[in-house]
Amino acid sequence: MGVAEATAAVLEFLRKSNLKWLYISPAAVFYEGEAQNYELIGEEFKINAKGESKVSYATYAAALVKLLVNKDSKIKQCISLIEL
Repeated sequence: MGVAEATAAVLEFLRKSNLKWLYISPAAVFYEGEAQNYELIGEEFKINAKGESKVSYATYAAALVKLLVNKDSKIKQCISLIEL
């Protein structure tokens, strides 16, 4: 089973479960760098105004912490984020 099929299977399992979950799909490119402004998006692939789908590890981590602290946000959803 490839990565895409495995991801689809996990999401199907989560969606059918009674668990509280949040799946953050990464941007196309991860890189080392400082945290930047970002946009939360749904499951669709999106690019920023520069034509990029990228996110730094620091931006990803900052967004994850913010989402976890905000207990009302994005439960039982698959989302993504990109830097602006």
